[in-house]
Amino acid sequence: MIRRVFPVLAIALASLGCPSTSNPDGGGAYPIVTSVSPAQGPLTGGTLVTVNGVNFVTGATVRFDDAPGTEVAFVSSARLTVKSPAVTNPGASSVTVVNPDGRSGSLPGAFTFTTVTTRTITEAVLDNPASAADASGTALVSVAVSAQVQVPGATAGLGQGSGVRAQVGFATAVSTPPSDADFTWSPASYLGDADGPSPGDLARDAYTGTVTVPGATSAEVTYVLAARFSVDDGATWTIADRDGAANGVDGAQLSRLTVARASVDWCKLGGEAIEPPPSLMLRTGAAGPTIFGQVYKQGVTEVAGAGSQVKGQLGLGAPGTDPATWTWVDAAFNRDTNSNANDEFEAVLTPPSAGSYKFAFRFNHADGPWTYCDADGLANGGFTEAQAGSLTVTAAAIDRCLLQFPATLMTVQGQPSALVYGRVFSTGLTEPAGQGAGIDGELGFGPFADAPSMPSWTWTSQASFNTDVTGGGDEYQARIAGPAPGSYAYAWRFRLSGGAWVYCDLDGSENGFNAAQAGALTAMSPGTAISACRLRSVSAFSVMSGGPVTGAVRVVVPGVSGSAGATPNLRVQVGVGAQGTNASAGTSWGWGEAAFSSDEAMQEEEWRLAFHPAYTGNRAVSGRASLDDGGTWTYCDLNGSDVGGYEVSQQYDVQVTPHADLDWCNLQSPLTGPVGTTVYGRVYEAGVTPNAAAPISAQLGLGVESEDPGLAWTWINAAFNVTAGNDNEYQAALPDAGAGTRYAFRFTLDGGSFCYGDGDGSTTAGFSGGANIGQVVP
Repeated sequence: MIRRVFPVLAIALASLGCPSTSNPDGGGAYPIVTSVSPAQGPLTGGTLVTVNGVNFVTGATVRFDDAPGTEVAFVSSARLTVKSPAVTNPGASSVTVVNPDGRSGSLPGAFTFTTVTTRTITEAVLDNPASAADASGTALVSVAVSAQVQVPGATAGLGQGSGVRAQVGFATAVSTPPSDADFTWSPASYLGDADGPSPGDLARDAYTGTVTVPGATSAEVTYVLAARFSVDDGATWTIADRDGAANGVDGAQLSRLTVARASVDWCKLGGEAIEPPPSLMLRTGAAGPTIFGQVYKQGVTEVAGAGSQVKGQLGLGAPGTDPATWTWVDAAFNRDTNSNANDEFEAVLTPPSAGSYKFAFRFNHADGPWTYCDADGLANGGFTEAQAGSLTVTAAAIDRCLLQFPATLMTVQGQPSALVYGRVFSTGLTEPAGQGAGIDGELGFGPFADAPSMPSWTWTSQASFNTDVTGGGDEYQARIAGPAPGSYAYAWRFRLSGGAWVYCDLDGSENGFNAAQAGALTAMSPGTAISACRLRSVSAFSVMSGGPVTGAVRVVVPGVSGSAGATPNLRVQVGVGAQGTNASAGTSWGWGEAAFSSDEAMQEEEWRLAFHPAYTGNRAVSGRASLDDGGTWTYCDLNGSDVGGYEVSQQYDVQVTPHADLDWCNLQSPLTGPVGTTVYGRVYEAGVTPNAAAPISAQLGLGVESEDPGLAWTWINAAFNVTAGNDNEYQAALPDAGAGTRYAFRFTLDGGSFCYGDGDGSTTAGFSGGANIGQVVP
């Protein structure tokens, strides 16, 4: 029964004008025609028709009944274009697509050939901006005028629609409504296809032409620019305006070109080189960048310094608006450029409210007309909006933040923790030096199971700004007041101008907050604080300057030190200072970080530091320990901090004598210098120097004078320079260490003890500091 129905159904569909197919070999996909546009055209042919459907392939042909179409173009498997053939008789015809393999598909009655062709312009749109300006000062000013036209049956589809004429024109005044007679017209040429009401419909054709108007000789002159179209060979015309002619032609919707007498000869936006127009993205409230502009006026800017009576301004306004209506701020002379021919001006571009903007420079001389300047310079087509700068301003926000360091933390109930660092990034706010304006940062802790926004979390007050970081961020720091013993999560949060908080874990806020990425806090009972700190030993009572000394300190942290290895967050330092001074109260001690050495009896853990004291004379050695990253220190003497507290009399006294391993060394010169200065030091050893290949290592050290260079200074390697008499001379450049920083040289032979060299040499009163060591100056 089904087989009998199919033929009847096919005949019925064909009679209703539905698609039909022919598949000669009985296999494969066949084309199906679903619609054509336009659906009619003249007997003379030449109508550009778009054929829509499926299964079209390259090389397909199109027939209108039996007449083959011309200029078939394959667009896609769903679209072809073809020009209708010339036929003899009017009426409806089938449109058939035939693929190269012979498979075909037809749409009956799809296209109608008519004896009378009536074409109508349904839309004409002027593409030029509402206003433009030219202050080139040339006798003639040429400007391109572009427009689009929509003519059903002609402009739809690929290629130029037949029978359409286009012209462009200018006028100094227009009637209401504008009239063809107002303008001076010149031909326009086909530019390409354009979309009409729907994206991709290619319903319109675009045209362009050039109008040339006289330049201004004294006052400004404003010209009205227009385009017009005809489909009856010029018998009637339709004028295009900026919002389309379908709603009538309005003089206010035509384009204006203002031509002014130039008061400067040339100018441009940007630096000396011609570069693409700048495109910037800024945040509201952020500090804007400095923008530069160049200007040339013969006989004025060619002199050194600012040219007399030359003014520059930086302007900002909405796209598509007249630059004369923009907001302008005065720019300041910056420098001479282009071998003193040009003057460069500068101004800060302050971001307004959120939105999209254009910006440019303008200049005048002796209060003459303003000349507007874009990125490719006045000589390249005058000022155009396409060559102006682009600015996108977005509302300020926290872009991202993270818990920087540490990932784990131990603290004691009631005591501050070690410092915890968090970083925040906000475009336009955290990039400049210093703390970004309006940013609040807080460090908090709470149960791992609870989100940080819940009231079970405890947050610090406003954290303090620490430093700027690479990538345009700000780093903050804070401590956690030790909570009740237990395990907690901790994290940072930041907000801008009192807005919503953004919560930050170790892998950053971009992917949201994850408890697994929070910091892990272990809070201990008060008994886990440092209960004793003892200066265990010093390896020598007397040592020459630069000789090796090892200091050992033992520390007890109840409940923690008994475990294998170093106590988490414990820092231990060994220090050297003047004999008889209080290490816990004075600032004249130099400290070096000790390293964990071993677990000892009585829950003690031993920390050691090997160092090479520099200053000669009566010196003392002490120790100190901290569980909060140096926030508070427990000072260690020979009988332990738990016995009578820290006592100066319980420090370890050491006599430091002048150096004797190397015969002599010094800081040669200079004794003062700014950052970058090359500093020289010399060393002498009988039988070894002078010799560039001698196994001598030299270092330049920098630090605070009161702190012993053997512990607290920073040392950098110096390079061999020359032999000088019996000496070897070495050199190094002063790094950026800050004004007031002191410096000296030291030398070692085959990795032995150090010879510290000051200005009067190691054999004159030893290494003594004061005026005998160098000082960094501004």
